[in-house]
This record gives sequence, structure tokens and C-alpha cells, in this order.
Amino acid sequence: MPTARRITKPIDELVQANRRLAEGDMAVRVHTPGRGELAMLGRSFNSMVDTLERTQRELLHKEKLASMG
Repeated sequence: MPTARRITKPIDELVQANRRLAEGDMAVRVHTPGRGELAMLGRSFNSMVDTLERTQRELLHKEKLASMG
């Protein structure tokens, strides 16, 4: 695989994952092989999605409890 493609493919995948997340797809994750900066960025994205998903669940739970009085 040419060097440019090895760089642009993970970036393209991350852009698509960001779009899916923006549309509400909390199941989206990116494949993060390797140890370089792009892999670290992918792992950071996955961690961010995990945090968002957990926070959303907690908020929904709190709203449910509040509505019960």
C-alpha cells in the first residue's frame, strides 16, 4: 500500500465514524491497529464514544428517576 494511502485511509475512516456519531450512532468504533499517532487518535475516538455512551445512559437513568418523583 502506498504511503499516502496508509495515512489517508485511517483518516477517512475516522471522518466517516465522526459523521456516524454525529447522526447518533453510538455503536460506531474505529479499527486501531498499530502504535502510531493515527492509532492513538482512533483509540481516543473510541474512548470518547464510550464516555458519551455511558454519560447518555446515566442521564437517561437520572431523568427516569426524576420523573418517578
